Amino acid sequence: MDGSSPLPDTAFAPFASEMDWRIAEWVVKDGIGHKSLDRLLSIPGVTDKLGLSYTNIAGLHKKIDALRPRAGEWKVKKLRFKDQPDDDFILCHRDILECVQSLWGDPALADHLVYKPKKIFQDKEKKKRVYSEMWEGKWWQFTQKLLPEGATIAPLIIATDKTQLTQFSGSKQAYPVYLTLGNIPKALRRKPSQQACILLAYLPVDKMAKDVLPKRELSSPYQRLFHEAMRIIFSPLQEAGRLGVELASGDGTVRLVHPILASYVADFPEQCLVTCSKYETCPKCQVTAANLSSPDRFPKRTKEWTLEVMAEARSSTSSSSQYFAFCMEKEVSGYVYRPFWDDLPFTDIHFSITPDVLHQLYQGVLKHLISWCQDILGNQELDRRIRCLPPSYGVRHFKNGISALSQISGSERKNMGKILLGCLVGSDMPRNALTAVRAILDFIYLAQYTTHDCYDYNPRSSVGASLGDWT
Repeated sequence: MDGSSPLPDTAFAPFASEMDWRIAEWVVKDGIGHKSLDRLLSIPGVTDKLGLSYTNIAGLHKKIDALRPRAGEWKVKKLRFKDQPDDDFILCHRDILECVQSLWGDPALADHLVYKPKKIFQDKEKKKRVYSEMWEGKWWQFTQKLLPEGATIAPLIIATDKTQLTQFSGSKQAYPVYLTLGNIPKALRRKPSQQACILLAYLPVDKMAKDVLPKRELSSPYQRLFHEAMRIIFSPLQEAGRLGVELASGDGTVRLVHPILASYVADFPEQCLVTCSKYETCPKCQVTAANLSSPDRFPKRTKEWTLEVMAEARSSTSSSSQYFAFCMEKEVSGYVYRPFWDDLPFTDIHFSITPDVLHQLYQGVLKHLISWCQDILGNQELDRRIRCLPPSYGVRHFKNGISALSQISGSERKNMGKILLGCLVGSDMPRNALTAVRAILDFIYLAQYTTHDCYDYNPRSSVGASLGDWT
């Protein structure tokens, strides 16, 4: 076929012809209004003259959706435990590599995907570095150096949250697992209309018979079930992350891509579950539960350290109770024998855990801060000051104070933080305590900035060295 020959109609499938495709492209790229397009196509003879395969905006969207790569079919797998051989636990999941391909090859995201790390500075001397997106961080740079020349990274962002569906009909629950990519700008990841986040799996939520296990081991099967289900979901990443897979992006370019678990989003109980940390300890460092308030610095938890503790427990103990006691003494969960992330390449699960603004800042730090203020001023005095505040735009007015509130939500706690400092000014609170309150509130708000900057440090520092030693 020479260059002057027309392309076959199948080249523009599912559109009927090049004209059909060009008009759809114009509508999407120029942001033509839905009602405007419907009025145009409703003119008699327009669709026939142009040879369009759609007659309204709904039909156009169906054509566009047909271009999106599918996330794969759902798979159902039954899991069983030796302790309960008669019970089946159902895992519903998609192939994780097919989900990555569906995001990587989405034409709507083709112009926005980022394939290599970047450094952005605020000053000409390139000393004050800016951090906003995942590709601007140091983790991507250090990991990129461990890959073959020309390869790129698909940083996987995983989020889990057990959800209470209803209190009726047996208290139904769901345990969804979501997936998105760090190559996609966060402004697009957060838009549901972009479909940049995929439902990857539903973890088992079946209840187990409590009379089968002793009281101490009631949590053990649930934690082992979680890690076994996640191991099945993430098993394709063991080879794909190490050797890479060829993926076609929305612009038609085929690249060697290494899908790597880079970030895990969860609340604090799930952070302990995922990292195999003893509950109520830090999933990031080796501080004990009794020393959480200590100002001292403690060694960081690493993937290698946690696995060494488990391996030492297995080799030096002969029963599950001894294994449990040994791990718990080291601040490691004694319920899990093999975490799902032990064979994932280039992944340190403790480094991947992200801060939880709702539970750790508002329902944690701010909650304690308010209780300290109530202890210093008294509940009645603080409530009186809160009631005296004049109404203000964007600020909730607690007309009855806050001491009588129960089951305080995250939004309520957030509104308390907005008025707390104003209620303390001019009170009997010591000046140094007032300074501490202001500093803590500043930290809560600064931590939520979408962009952070700092002076660049030596790449061979402790963090850089640990990242560079990953295998």
